[in-house]
Amino acid sequence: MSGVKAARPILSRNHAEARRRVISLYRAWYRQLPYIPKEYAHSSVDLTVPVLYARLREEFRKNKDIKDLRIIDLLIHRVC
Repeated sequence: MSGVKAARPILSRNHAEARRRVISLYRAWYRQLPYIPKEYAHSSVDLTVPVLYARLREEFRKNKDIKDLRIIDLLIHRVC
């Protein structure tokens, strides 16, 4: 069994784990947002970092009342 690697479960086991995964996803997106305006500098869309931060918060807060672990995991998987 030395060559077999344990796979991380796709679904969260409890609400605490789901919360950690959501926060981790939020932080990953938050850290990458400053690079997005540089990627789209040639386009006609005016993207500023504060606008992107506000939009990120809005999208995560839109789903703040979801309690079903399956739905939370689905949303996390859909974003990644």
